[in-house]
Amino acid sequence: MKNILKIAIPIILLAGLFFGYKSQFTKIGLVNFRDAQMAEIFQSWSIIPLSTFRISAFYLQSKKRTLKKR
Repeated sequence: MKNILKIAIPIILLAGLFFGYKSQFTKIGLVNFRDAQMAEIFQSWSIIPLSTFRISAFYLQSKKRTLKKR
């Protein structure tokens, strides 16, 4: 019985995630689930470089300020 639960619970959770994401993106208007996945991946990859660039620019500006104060 415990072995069945160890196998069944992750399968149920993965199925829930799959159908949850599918319904979430079809509400937006992306009908094809594969297109929705690609859109999500592209969006996450396009956000990452912008945020790291902003953080590095802020870090360089603060470093310049501390050098000017000395």
